[in-house]
Amino acid sequence: MAMKRQHLSARVHCILQIGYFKAVKLFFNVAWSAVDYDDLQFILQQYFSEQLFQQNEITKYEYYAQYKIISTFFSYRMWCKDVHSVLYKHAVSVIQRDTKPQFIALELLSYLNEQKIIRPKYTTLQTIVSAIINEERKRLTTILQESLTHEEKSALQELLVDEGSLSKLAGIKQDARNFKARMISRERDKWTTLKPLYQIIQRLLSILKLSQQNIQYYSDLAEYYTVYDLRKKIKTEQSHLYLLCYVWKRYQEINDNLITAFGFHFNQFEDSIKKKAKIQFSEQIVGQYNESLTMKQLAQFWVDDSLPDDIQFGAVREKVFSIISREELKNKIYSSKKKSPHKADFYWQAVDCIGRKLSIHLRPLVMILDFSSTTQNNPWLAAIEWMKNIFAQNKSLAQQPITECPEGTLPAKQEVYLSGIENPLLINAKRYEFWVYRQLFNQWKTGHIFLKDSLLYRSLNQELVSLSEKDELIKALKIPAFDKSIVKQLDALLEELKSLWECFNKSLKKGDLLHLRYDEKDKTLHIQKINLAKEEKLKHQLYGQLPLRDITDVFRFVHKSSNFFSAFTHIQPRYAKLPVNEEYLIGTIIAQAMNSGNFNMAAISDIPYATLQDTLQSRLRLSTLKAACDLITEDIAKMPIFHLYSFDPLLLYGGVDGQKLEVETSTLRARHSKKYFRKGKGLVAYTLLSNHIPLQTELIGANEHESYFAFDIWYNNTSTVSPDVVTGDMHLINRANFALMHWFGGKLYPRFTDIDMQCKHLYAGEERPEHKKYKIQPIGIIDRKLIEKEWPNLQRIIATLELKETTQSTLIKKLCTYKQDHQTRKALFEFDKLIRSIHTLKCLLDPSIQRNTHRSQNRVEAYHQLRGAIAQAYGKKQLIGRTNGALEISNQCGRLVACAIIHYNSAILSKLYEKYQAEGNVKAIELLKKISPVAWRHIHFQGHFVFSNINVIDLEQIIQKLILDSKPENIEKWMEIKQSKISEVCA
Repeated sequence: MAMKRQHLSARVHCILQIGYFKAVKLFFNVAWSAVDYDDLQFILQQYFSEQLFQQNEITKYEYYAQYKIISTFFSYRMWCKDVHSVLYKHAVSVIQRDTKPQFIALELLSYLNEQKIIRPKYTTLQTIVSAIINEERKRLTTILQESLTHEEKSALQELLVDEGSLSKLAGIKQDARNFKARMISRERDKWTTLKPLYQIIQRLLSILKLSQQNIQYYSDLAEYYTVYDLRKKIKTEQSHLYLLCYVWKRYQEINDNLITAFGFHFNQFEDSIKKKAKIQFSEQIVGQYNESLTMKQLAQFWVDDSLPDDIQFGAVREKVFSIISREELKNKIYSSKKKSPHKADFYWQAVDCIGRKLSIHLRPLVMILDFSSTTQNNPWLAAIEWMKNIFAQNKSLAQQPITECPEGTLPAKQEVYLSGIENPLLINAKRYEFWVYRQLFNQWKTGHIFLKDSLLYRSLNQELVSLSEKDELIKALKIPAFDKSIVKQLDALLEELKSLWECFNKSLKKGDLLHLRYDEKDKTLHIQKINLAKEEKLKHQLYGQLPLRDITDVFRFVHKSSNFFSAFTHIQPRYAKLPVNEEYLIGTIIAQAMNSGNFNMAAISDIPYATLQDTLQSRLRLSTLKAACDLITEDIAKMPIFHLYSFDPLLLYGGVDGQKLEVETSTLRARHSKKYFRKGKGLVAYTLLSNHIPLQTELIGANEHESYFAFDIWYNNTSTVSPDVVTGDMHLINRANFALMHWFGGKLYPRFTDIDMQCKHLYAGEERPEHKKYKIQPIGIIDRKLIEKEWPNLQRIIATLELKETTQSTLIKKLCTYKQDHQTRKALFEFDKLIRSIHTLKCLLDPSIQRNTHRSQNRVEAYHQLRGAIAQAYGKKQLIGRTNGALEISNQCGRLVACAIIHYNSAILSKLYEKYQAEGNVKAIELLKKISPVAWRHIHFQGHFVFSNINVIDLEQIIQKLILDSKPENIEKWMEIKQSKISEVCA
């Protein structure tokens, strides 16, 4: 601090002769500077007397003279007309990224700061933003007027025409609830309606120059406005823009739904076929075994010495027929002449039974989807096109000669099964169709076949940035992985791995690792429990002393501290200045979080249903809910109690885990899980928690692997609380997460359940003779040459993840599940092995890593209990909403309520901490560390909500009572009484 102020003193020395502190203060209100205000005040007060600071007025000449001198000294330019034109040009490029006024204003202020230009008055900045928005609106309107034909405009207007009870647009907005044939048929009808409109927006995108962010924004407006508003109240071109952007997003979503339905049904068919074939094959094996026993009985007549040689054959035959009937023996003799069926025979016989299901569930999907391939002349795409032509002519595959099949789709081993049973020269229609769908499914899973117009099922090359853009992006992006060359990175990592191997081997031989036990007989490694000092567990008796508070009072208290209501801006910029009604907002959030819904909330409160519904549609969006949670999070992080929850002073731990939540209305994302949902369906709320605060939460399908979303939820964290370490259970691990976290400056700490199993994933940097003497030996060598060779392509993956143009979970899923023989993927997995081996050895050497990981995950489980209590306040532990977007809103509202409760508890604990710290009561502070802010026994969730009767929380009054009741001696006395009662019950 002293060195900083000395440097600052030297800089401002030249202006002290004529400067006034008031002028300097004014300057720093106008210009954005990195100079600390308190430091500047400290320096200036060394040169000016208090009387000089208290001078009444400064003349206009003196004011502008000082203003100019200070600006020149700090290399700031004055605002002028030339700067106005430059700023306007910059605004033109900014608005193409995001058209929201708040974003444009912040970007312009940031630009002024970088260019060291004194920012203008608020009205001037507002005028520029308004002008550029109007200019952009005119530009888009002109393009649509000139580019759209009369037929295309009519097609867009047809979406808004009422057909019976619903318009086409209203039907398109409805999400499919399941994969049944009728529901998927409606999705295909939507696809058919949207395809010609999608081709329009595809043609116009290069002219409109809309970013993904702007497309999403205009699409949200199309969902927000009613069909009547889009048809009557909004200008035609503006309505067309909203509709086209919505079509762009919705068409790709429906494409994803259709291919997901194809995969869902094919998996079901494949499972049923394999199950049926397995049963029939088992029955055949049992029959053959019984037949062999019968034949053994018959063979005994040939070696039976009690039978004379001259016995009549009729007598022998009579004895044979007593064991097996004549007809049954005939069948066995004739069947023995035939070839014994193989397992594949039963498989194809089971396929014959699902022919009708193929035509109902799979054929309609394959016939409309536009597949593409990473390889030229893919035979399976040719087979699909061939089948489309046949079905379009109302012909049957059974009438087609087997020689007409596209080349490469009829392997020699399968020809006997795929040819006709009665006429081998014709195709077996059911089997060949299933065979093509099976290969299509496999090619889709491995990435050889994909959908161009899709959000989730595009090709891997579509997801990655191009090689031509990579070098420029690397220079602009600030990523730890690009700070050093790959050679230097590998040198350091391999040297660290080598030293860890040596240290671990020596410590294990000496027996210094008390938390590990090596079994010499089985050659296995096990965790040995260490007798650590028993930590005294403090129950939630503290919260039992608190007065019962309504959740509405807690909301008001938290808003007074964090101002989180300000995040709920109106969806329309024109209503941005309209203040939000706090009572309406609280009621709507509680209705969504506690699954009562707006209708039930209107019945138990004094807010009308229409008001709640309007607040939900205009204020509650994913962006506003996340921003509100971030404001609460930042306020908690400023509290004195926050740093007491850290396990390590140098590392901030964050835990991730999923919580199963049932859905009230089924959607395509919701899946069955008998263990959690019984006969119902549900989703997984995947949450990132740090120091008891839920930083992020996302909904994922119950069928999705959680590891695909671990990096996504950590890297997309928008709060200022940024964990250095991400912990999780074994679902956290895949073949890429260790590498990705390392490249972006994070650490991955899974909670290992089987240490010996983890030893089978330990690699070394090079093969050395001493490895054979180790008790735990490396199972392989890291391929360094492959990593160095593929580093340019690995940089494409890193740059793509940094840009966030695609969902990281989608990209990671493709990297981990595709089975292509791809050198870049192999290099990624080799780097992941390196980072994983380093972490595993560190974990084996340091027991505190595993202990802190376990404690971090326990906190996530505690949060899940609170989140579950909020969700089932009015019934089931579920999410409400008929669409995927509504379910996301319900989940985020639940997190917001949890954040508010944690904030309230943290405020109480912080007040106690400040009291004990002022008194120097170290013992009480140690007890305070063990009290979690995740508690709700003192919060009233249910009741009749009257928002007009405000009950203000007086924190000082609460603390005074707690100070008297929560003294260490009282707590110890209470715990002794509690322990004695437990002992009496046990006795």
